[in-house]
Amino acid sequence: MKIRWIVLMMAIVLSTSMMAQQHEQCGKAMKPAHECRIEGLTPDQQGAIKKVRNEVKQQNLQLKADLEIKKAELDKLLLADKPVEKEVDKKIEEIGALKMQIMKNKTHGEMRIRELLTPEQRLQFDSKKDMKKQCDKKDKGDMPKQGQPCKHGDSK
Repeated sequence: MKIRWIVLMMAIVLSTSMMAQQHEQCGKAMKPAHECRIEGLTPDQQGAIKKVRNEVKQQNLQLKADLEIKKAELDKLLLADKPVEKEVDKKIEEIGALKMQIMKNKTHGEMRIRELLTPEQRLQFDSKKDMKKQCDKKDKGDMPKQGQPCKHGDSK
């Protein structure tokens, strides 16, 4: 019984440690490590980046809420005895437009952040962004390219 308890506690400690390694504190919000580690940011840059991120987050918060409403409305349309194809198509287009606006906001925010960085910092920012894409692919079942490990606890 004692051995099981010890093994359980060790497993909890190890899993907690691994999750902590995947993230680091970036201002007050937790951000994945690949978004935070830009060497040599001045306090002005840090403030400006935080402002951009907050603006994008604020913009996308309402859009994401609207998106969920549109998805629920689509579900309701599809549950009708005889769904009207034109109404369904219109709702799908509305959902697509919201997704597109969210993506535009994120991309424009990244562009604004890049403008705040020095050329060396841009290289770091871009490489971290590429790493995130690879990790996202891995999370969806695709493996990152050989020689470029994902930093989700697989390797350092």
